[in-house]
Amino acid sequence: MIISISILAIVATAAAAAMGGVRGRDALVSSSETIVSALTTARANTLAARGGMQYGVHFASTSVTIFPGSVWSATLTGTSTYRLIPGVEVSSLTLNGGPQVVDIVFDRLTGKTARYGTTTLRAPATGATSTIMVESSGSISSRSR
Repeated sequence: MIISISILAIVATAAAAAMGGVRGRDALVSSSETIVSALTTARANTLAARGGMQYGVHFASTSVTIFPGSVWSATLTGTSTYRLIPGVEVSSLTLNGGPQVVDIVFDRLTGKTARYGTTTLRAPATGATSTIMVESSGSISSRSR
């Protein structure tokens, strides 16, 4: 059920972006929801042992990608990439493990992660920001300013 809800949220966010009319703060909130949904889906897939695997999320400046396994590779199959709404970017990513870490991977059975930390989104046109936090427990939350 949680997987269906998460996937529905991702599809709804993508549909809203495609329809246009989403500007400034709304674009930031929608993009933040996209990332929270991707993280929630990856964690849910891991806890459900979908395909007998664990899942993670790879961050890029204007997109996030859900991937199977413990290590990201651009050549992986079975990935799902979600683009942020134009005008919104990942402005900082601070994860446990250092500045070279750009993936959050969830542990099977527990849903915990060793790569916890924060992701900050920014809408340069408005200066608004949104921060997404992932705790070591795997708990995911966000706040906008």
